[in-house]
Amino acid sequence: NRQVLAIETDTSLPAARLIRVLDQLKESRGLPKSIRMDNGPEFISKKLKRNDSR
Repeated sequence: NRQVLAIETDTSLPAARLIRVLDQLKESRGLPKSIRMDNGPEFISKKLKRNDSR
């Protein structure tokens, strides 16, 4: 089952903003079992990996 849980549009999506969206998602719905993404820089950043344990 695929669902769009959040949408953020802009000319860039820094890792800090992605982390904020994931935190909001966690608060409102809980985190999904998996997230499908490309290997864009915001998804492979060290900052996101540090927050992965949340």
